[in-house]
Amino acid sequence: MYFRKVPLGAYSARAVWIVALLFAAEHGPYWDVGLAAGLIYNLWMCRVKRLGDLIWAHAITNAALCAYVLYTHKWEFWL
Repeated sequence: MYFRKVPLGAYSARAVWIVALLFAAEHGPYWDVGLAAGLIYNLWMCRVKRLGDLIWAHAITNAALCAYVLYTHKWEFWL
């Protein structure tokens, strides 16, 4: 299938799970958190169909983690 012909935010359970699993794999030992975030981001995309929302959501998630790490000195979250 030619991917540009698929509408942004088109729902496919298989695609949601594949992308969420790849997102989880990218987050190493914190794969479980990556999987949860990946599922949330994917389902959000299916609902709102705006890539910019997901970019902001990921940026805010990373900023919150950054603030937490700097405040608590739990550097292990920055592997």
